[in-house]
Amino acid sequence: MTLFQADGNTENIMLQDYPEPGGKEPWKPLFDELRKRMAKRGLESAMLMGMVSDFWPSKEQATALKEVSGGLPWINACHYYQTTFHDGLAGFGYQASYFSTKHGYGRNLLGWRSKEMHAAFDRVQLDNMPVNRWRLIAEQSITGSAIGIGRLGADNWFAVKDKNGVRKARAMHRYPTADWGYLNANSSALAAGPAGPVATMRYEALREGVQECEALICVEDAVTDSAKRAKLGDELAARCEAALKERNWCMWRGYGAMQSGPRASVDCTSWRERCSPTGYTWYIESDWQERSETIYRLAGEVAKRLGS
Repeated sequence: MTLFQADGNTENIMLQDYPEPGGKEPWKPLFDELRKRMAKRGLESAMLMGMVSDFWPSKEQATALKEVSGGLPWINACHYYQTTFHDGLAGFGYQASYFSTKHGYGRNLLGWRSKEMHAAFDRVQLDNMPVNRWRLIAEQSITGSAIGIGRLGADNWFAVKDKNGVRKARAMHRYPTADWGYLNANSSALAAGPAGPVATMRYEALREGVQECEALICVEDAVTDSAKRAKLGDELAARCEAALKERNWCMWRGYGAMQSGPRASVDCTSWRERCSPTGYTWYIESDWQERSETIYRLAGEVAKRLGS
């Protein structure tokens, strides 16, 4: 770590491992001060330790960190959702997983209704994906088993330049010990502008998709809650269900390869690792703007009917 001296100079020092004698001493005052500052902002209950991935600290390290942090829960960003941390030594306050997320092919799994902070993490090079992937990634998550999107890069663009000034790599590639391999956040919603980060087409598509998720949740909550559904009436409820079904079908068709052959790139489940120009071409010609207008209009009708 970098130590700041009283005279303004800095020095790089190596700290002892947490379980070693004296290893906890620098950290207890730090966590005590962090708690005070977060409490002033009303955010102490939101504090988390992180992050663990497919590789965890040892039980001895986790025990020491539990003591100095006051028992903070952890963040888990990995391939698989985990229920315990060293047999209950510490809990997880938030998880983002790749393989543990289920997807609602053909029917919505109501992930937005989950009480657990479990987000869907797509580890692939999303920068290289068609823009419909960015527009639908939030909806793909909440209509699956996840409560939302996990670990999308914001300013994680290619910042490392070669000797010719060409951007060649992300910051994690500059520091190999910080490379998480298959668990890197391989995306950047923003781009490097002349005076700082600027929005991209990916960012705008993501924002619009999140906004549509709010309308979708309004509609889906009403038709899946018996008391609210009764207030809607059969005709409005039927239109809502038809719109939700159409959105789901069109989303997955827009991801699909819609081709056949022996290569993995045209397998029906290849959407997660590869982009499909065929599915994308179909999607942009599929009246997606009309579906957007429909879900917003239905959300307005639902809100009016429920008096909310």
